[in-house]
Amino acid sequence: NNSQVSENRHKRRKYVYDYISNSVAKWEPNEEWILDGLNITMALQKFRNRSFSMAKRDENLSDNRVLSLSNIFVITSDQARSSFHRFSPVYHDKIIGNYPLKTKWERLPLKARVWCDDTDDENEDKDDDEENDDGSSEDSLLLVVATILGSLVEIFASWTANCTLESSFQKQHLTVFLDHVFNSNQGIKVREGETHLIDNPSSLMADYIGSYTSTTDETFDLLAVEVKPPQKSSNHQLQSDYVKVGKEMKEMVDRLVKKGISNPITCGILVEGYEMRTYSLQLVADGVYLMIEHGFIELLRYPQSVCGVPGIMEHLMQLKSILSTTI
Repeated sequence: NNSQVSENRHKRRKYVYDYISNSVAKWEPNEEWILDGLNITMALQKFRNRSFSMAKRDENLSDNRVLSLSNIFVITSDQARSSFHRFSPVYHDKIIGNYPLKTKWERLPLKARVWCDDTDDENEDKDDDEENDDGSSEDSLLLVVATILGSLVEIFASWTANCTLESSFQKQHLTVFLDHVFNSNQGIKVREGETHLIDNPSSLMADYIGSYTSTTDETFDLLAVEVKPPQKSSNHQLQSDYVKVGKEMKEMVDRLVKKGISNPITCGILVEGYEMRTYSLQLVADGVYLMIEHGFIELLRYPQSVCGVPGIMEHLMQLKSILSTTI
């Protein structure tokens, strides 16, 4: 009965109950999350309890319900795609108000957009000459843009249209952006390939993992990236890439908490075809891992779409700025 199945943009899937046999069915938090009189925890308990009941009955679950079994709850700009789709809009709006989707958003300098022929926006930067929040100057941002454009010239020379091989798609469309945006200034190193989280060989494998090494030489994972090229899908998997990103971010947060880092935030990127979506995750209350979808943008389809470079960079720069609160 589809009327009993939560809706989101991801395929519904049968969720094998044995797979969650190690999960705690009854969630009893020590403290409740209340925002301006709204008991958010109680609403999420109802959502999660229903997910468990559906799993026990071997019903189809949406990916958001699968995530709720791990206490991961999704907030998006569109309430219908969030974990709050069955509740009054006031719940969704209150959380969005406290956790803005465009937090830490930063525009590239106008000069960089001119280089990419991306000057349609009438809202030209008024702060081009000021330093950015992370302390980097306009010159350092321009250097990153120039480096990416230089690398893209080489990639464009051997461009493969409609690339469907995953490793080739990653190198052609994504690697250059991840390497140069995250490794600038703060030094988040990105590992590419089927990669486990640090210190956990049994963890889920991501296509990229971004990590940071502290002044005490301890390395922490902060970023997980899952990629499916065009014409390929993760819907045949027991866990979709969307679910994997959420669980990978949660595992990173848990490790950071165990290491004594207060209020850590981790980030994730999901690429499905040419669409890239960006996320962050944080433990906002007892048992509430809030997974925030910050935005989405299209990757470059052709060399002629180079005007899309600033938008891609700005979405990734937002995640880097969000991670700066943790490292």
